[in-house]
Amino acid sequence: MQKFFINQLDKLTLEEIEIIFTKVTENVLFNLYTISNDIDVFVTLKQ
Repeated sequence: MQKFFINQLDKLTLEEIEIIFTKVTENVLFNLYTISNDIDVFVTLKQ
């Protein structure tokens, strides 16, 4: 799988790679949760 992406990126110009990088990094969403000390962290992470 990794070789596939390397081969595809090798075909692109630097400008095209920068566009893809920007799209990927700016469209990634993070869900941040605050876990109180009263909650079992292991149970929370497995759900």
